Amino acid sequence: MLPWFQCIRRGTPSHVSHLSSLISAPLLVFLVTCQEPPGPDVNTDPKIIFVSERDGNLEIYIMEIDGSDAINLTDNEADDHSPVFSPDGKKIAFVSDRAGNRDIYSMDINGENQAILTYSSGSDRSPVYSATGSRIAYVTDPGFTGVSNITVMDVDGQNKIAVATEGWNIQPAFVSSGQQIVYASITDTGYDIFKVDISGANRVNLSNSPGDDLRPAWHSVSESILFDSNRDQNHEIYVIDVDGAEQSNLTQSDSDDTLPVISPDDKTVIFVTDRDGNSEIYSMDLFDGGNQTNLSQNEAYDDYPVISPDGEWIAFVSNRDGNAEIYIMDSDGGNHVNLTGHESVDLNPRFQP
Repeated sequence: MLPWFQCIRRGTPSHVSHLSSLISAPLLVFLVTCQEPPGPDVNTDPKIIFVSERDGNLEIYIMEIDGSDAINLTDNEADDHSPVFSPDGKKIAFVSDRAGNRDIYSMDINGENQAILTYSSGSDRSPVYSATGSRIAYVTDPGFTGVSNITVMDVDGQNKIAVATEGWNIQPAFVSSGQQIVYASITDTGYDIFKVDISGANRVNLSNSPGDDLRPAWHSVSESILFDSNRDQNHEIYVIDVDGAEQSNLTQSDSDDTLPVISPDDKTVIFVTDRDGNSEIYSMDLFDGGNQTNLSQNEAYDDYPVISPDGEWIAFVSNRDGNAEIYIMDSDGGNHVNLTGHESVDLNPRFQP
């Protein structure tokens, strides 16, 4: 049974807004607030990593799913950011400039065994694990030459292979087999979505359209790729077959729709849109774009959503309390809770697999 102060933390914003009256009636808090559906369970639910400026620089923190027990994992005077979990949830890859320039590092989820993986003379960023956890893809600017490559390496930093070296290449994502990468690459008409083998062979332009096609996300069930594109003069969420055929506009709106995230059950897409006059988080059916629903429903800035492995929770960034904080809500948009509650900026949440 939860103590009354934990019940307040799990309540809705309306409960929090009346905090002064609730404190004077703790019994009422318990009876009313705790009748809501159960919130996240720290004993069974995954942890969340995030980036915070609360120490005067960018550090990577980990906390329980209810926002408790926030721990600084990197604890370094340099900037540490862009963390991603390995598929087994035991390792974290991240970016740090502690060696003088941006490199890819890894560490255990308790912050131990921090190791540099890239030793680049340029700038390395955007690490992402393969589905098996055996490889990491990342973006590198070798020697600040104006060329942005995508490189694949083993998780210990060995066997690096530059798989995309022509022009400016960004936003890599592994296909489910781990044998190919999809990414965005600059062309004469803007960014297009490309696919390439992890050996660097068989580079193919899949989207091949005017405008910018960005942020590819692999859908394993249909073997298709979601991305956002401004080919219609505003950003929309598109889906494309793995061979580049059958490109479809899922959102069909006059506003900007970006940052598609696929749910673990492969049925729903979470995305960010400004169609309500501010940045909101929406959901829609994956295959046809139906049932587009505003989940965040707040006048503030709500952005950068991620979905828990069981599909029950959505973590996101919001400035509704005056600065960027990590929030969580049910997958249907209910029960918004500020997890970080700190006066500094908190960003980049990721659920532990």
